[in-house]
Amino acid sequence: MRYEVGNNRYKLHRLGDADDIQDADGERVLNYKQAVAAARAFVASRRKVTDENYTVRDAYEDYLEWYPVHGNKGKGGKNDSGIRSVAKAHILPHLGDYKLADLTSIMIRNWVDGIVQAPPKGRSQQPKMSATSLRARKATANRILTVLKAMLNVAYQNQKILSDAGWRSVKPFQNVDAPRISWFTPEELQRLINACEPDFRKLVLAALYSGCRYGELANALVHWFDRENGLLHIPAQSAKNGEDRDCYLNEDGVKFFSDAAVGKGMSDHLFTRSDGSPWKRAQQQRPMQRACLAANIDPPKSFHILRHSYATALISAGVSIEIVAACIGDKDLRTAKRHYAHLANDQIKATIRQHLPSFTAADENRNVLAFRAKNSRADREDFPVQQGQAN
Repeated sequence: MRYEVGNNRYKLHRLGDADDIQDADGERVLNYKQAVAAARAFVASRRKVTDENYTVRDAYEDYLEWYPVHGNKGKGGKNDSGIRSVAKAHILPHLGDYKLADLTSIMIRNWVDGIVQAPPKGRSQQPKMSATSLRARKATANRILTVLKAMLNVAYQNQKILSDAGWRSVKPFQNVDAPRISWFTPEELQRLINACEPDFRKLVLAALYSGCRYGELANALVHWFDRENGLLHIPAQSAKNGEDRDCYLNEDGVKFFSDAAVGKGMSDHLFTRSDGSPWKRAQQQRPMQRACLAANIDPPKSFHILRHSYATALISAGVSIEIVAACIGDKDLRTAKRHYAHLANDQIKATIRQHLPSFTAADENRNVLAFRAKNSRADREDFPVQQGQAN
């Protein structure tokens, strides 16, 4: 038998002699059924774990210890809290008590399909899904599957199990991770700003001037703002990707943040609610919805779309996608390209049409005209075409 040992590398394992010229004895000489049974027994032996009671839950706990040192934290990957929430909501309740040696590809595929088909939280039945909703659910299932595979792969690397065949063959859904592109038009932005409540309007304008996320602005302190250099500094502990970032501001942005800092101490929050308390998690949702409805923006858009609008405005003005990615803190350039490449393509097209010179100016006396080819043989026969006629 031939079996894979990883990274598309294979080995051969001798099962015994074929019963072509000798009678099968089930040990040294095997018929076809006996060979199949021996192959399956060999695969089962390779999947034996060093700890037969090692479960998916154990793999999860070991992965949490492994991740801060070896994982993608601080490199644009998920942070610990994201992994914990995904595991506790989707992985541990369904697979946590299974032993790694008992996991099969069919079991994991059924679990992934169940994520797609599960009814929304708070409902007993799944409503009929549109194509867009189905795509979004499959994309979510892919991200959850990635977390599970990462946990199990670490267990495999640590030799808690001798084969990854139980999950390696489970492939994610294809062509479902299309970005959902949305932004505010200039007209919508003007109506939105006018419709915002006074304290929330400052938060909206801060997002448009800086491209920052809601959480970054809610945590922003006065000393993060550097008026002399015209920037807002986002420290690593408040940035999603775990790295420091400087958000450079235009003249209007510098004036806006300067006004926001007037009368406040260096350790005070730049932006607060009407009662003086800082903005907290998810408190932007209702004010944003009210402002959208008052501005006749239906369906309402989320606060995060202000960030997309910031990037869209820069790209539409001719700023390269690499600079935009740096401005909004997308360390992985692929993320920015997924969301904004089509806008960059429009800018490239307009630039080429505007600046590329003509190479046919000296050939203005041409008298060759194109004509449409016909289907039949008779139609394809040559016929005279006079200048000025279209055929």
